[in-house]
Amino acid sequence: MQSSDVQEFFNRQRAAAFIPFAVLCLVVISAYIAIKIQIVNRPPLHKQEISKRAPVSPMRGKPVPSFALPDLNGKIVTMDQHRGKIVFINIWATWCAPCREEMPSMQALYNKLKGDKFEMLAISIDEDGIKSVGPFVEEFGLTFPILLDPSGETSKKFKTTGVPETFIIDKQGVIIYHSLGPEQWDRPTISDSIEKLINDEAI
Repeated sequence: MQSSDVQEFFNRQRAAAFIPFAVLCLVVISAYIAIKIQIVNRPPLHKQEISKRAPVSPMRGKPVPSFALPDLNGKIVTMDQHRGKIVFINIWATWCAPCREEMPSMQALYNKLKGDKFEMLAISIDEDGIKSVGPFVEEFGLTFPILLDPSGETSKKFKTTGVPETFIIDKQGVIIYHSLGPEQWDRPTISDSIEKLINDEAI
């Protein structure tokens, strides 16, 4: 066999081997494109659907735990002082990015609803207390009461699993709502519902 024949033989072998490889690549690429199209076209989950999958809060329907915590001025605040009001309790920390995300909407909600029948208490679990919380409050221009709990005892009482977590307490001192994670609290669907609770209206 001449050298030119040998070369042609090996060229045919390489070409024969390349065809299955090219076909395999096309199959993989086609499958990848099909999956991406499925993901892009998948309808988004609605919040109601997510909430159905979430575990039921162990605190909902139970009396709010008692606590006595200092505010930024050192004044002790207790839950009993607010009996007869709708109370919004948020457990948070300055190092928590989702907490930073929802704080402006909390301030907007407070501006709308603050009064004799509503109170908002934001309980910080920062270990260094006012050292971190003070600058945070100034940065965001917060005017609702901020309480300090560097030991995290309140988190244990409320059985939280992280931050932020929010509890809404009715006028009888019972937890009627528990939210895990950040919310856009000034959305009309939320603020209107809380306002109805304040005014003793059905929601």
